[in-house]
Amino acid sequence: MKAAATPCVVEFLNKVVKKGVDVFYISNRYLENVEGTRQNLIKLSFPQAEENHMLFRDKTDGPSKEARRQEVSKTHDIFLLLGDRIGDFSDVFEEPDQKNRNKAIDDSKDTQFIVLPNPMFGFWIDQAIDKDYASMAAVQKREARIKVLKVLETDLLK
Repeated sequence: MKAAATPCVVEFLNKVVKKGVDVFYISNRYLENVEGTRQNLIKLSFPQAEENHMLFRDKTDGPSKEARRQEVSKTHDIFLLLGDRIGDFSDVFEEPDQKNRNKAIDDSKDTQFIVLPNPMFGFWIDQAIDKDYASMAAVQKREARIKVLKVLETDLLK
């Protein structure tokens, strides 16, 4: 799997590792993607890109990362979480109601987390592009993205 690094993340993670912090990569990619992802992390100079620092999900697992976070917490104190969506940090943030989700966020004031939005991937696309986006076939998703981009381009050129 080839992917570019989010700006400044490699530098940040390398600095914290130099200060004695361990980094774990908890992903919803499946186990068969560990080696390809690991090679990409190495190529991009991510620290601790070792298999024992990569917690990917089994095909029988659901999308929750909670069990994998708990596995890390058996040997480490977790004090900072980074992810591209709030649900990466706790199952409590998966609350479908916006008001309850906001309350859960407010109630977690002592938790440190950094959200690094991913403009190419994420659940936000469902509402931003089309209410039926999640259930569309790949070709339909592509057409919906192009349609939105054309509208944006037209608006920008006015």
